[in-house]
Formats: sequence, structure tokens, C-alpha cells
Amino acid sequence: MTIREIKELFQYYSNNNEKFAQHDYDNVFQKTIRNLRQAGFDNIRKNKILDLGCGQRYPLALLFASEGADVTALDINYVKPDIIPLFFYRNFLRNGFKRSLKSVVRRLIFDKRYYIFFGKLYR
Repeated sequence: MTIREIKELFQYYSNNNEKFAQHDYDNVFQKTIRNLRQAGFDNIRKNKILDLGCGQRYPLALLFASEGADVTALDINYVKPDIIPLFFYRNFLRNGFKRSLKSVVRRLIFDKRYYIFFGKLYR
């Protein structure tokens, strides 16, 4: 990973982190809830939900779980919330060095702010 790539990654997340949270809440969670209600699922509590392609922050899975659903979330990337060294190692085994480094940097620097903003939207 070059210095230029690191700067671009940092700038990308700095400029868009809250937008990502807003999008995940409005355009993923709220839209999914509306679609489920239209299909006759008024209450997801105690239902089993499979979230395929959940993404590294797995926002839909977290929100459904907070609503009382039994959620299984899968993604092509390694997404388990391990401690950083273990996360990097397991991510590296599955996704290679560059992708793992990007994921660790995002997680260390930007994910806390993402989840704080995301949590404010959910309340």
C-alpha cells in the first residue's frame, strides 16, 4: 500500500463516514423494514434472518439483532468482531495483506465514529 493510497483511503473515510451510516440506516435498514411490512412481516422479533453480503460493518445484522431477531450474517470478507491482531491475521488469511490493512485502518480510525453516528440514527 503506497502513501498515496493511504492518504486517499483516509480522505475517503473522513469525508464519507457519516454518509455511510446515514445510508445504511435509511436506505438499507428502513427500506428493508418497509419491504418486510409490505410482505406481511410486522414484527421481526424472534424471526430468523440471513443477511447475505452483510459488509464489514454488518449494519443490517446489528439492527435486526437489536430488534430481537435471530441473525446470521455472512460476507465474502472476514467480518467477525475479533480483537485487532486476530482480526488482521484472519482477514489476511482470507483477503490478503492490502485488503486486511485497509480493513484494520478503517476499523481502528473510523468505525467507532460510524457506530456512534449510526446509533444516534437508530434511537
